Amino acid sequence: MRELTYVLATVVLVVLWLGSASIFTGIAFWGFTVVLVVVQLAILVYAVRDVRRRNEN
Repeated sequence: MRELTYVLATVVLVVLWLGSASIFTGIAFWGFTVVLVVVQLAILVYAVRDVRRRNEN
């Protein structure tokens, strides 16, 4: 179930990014892109730690 949550969060971020292409322009678009990439990396790190923790138990 947790894996599904991570996948859904990633899909939501991709949809937000694609939608932002028509809303933001120039530097605002790239700033928003950087924010989404950082959030995605945080989700990835949390997911990897979660899987490792469950494999140890």
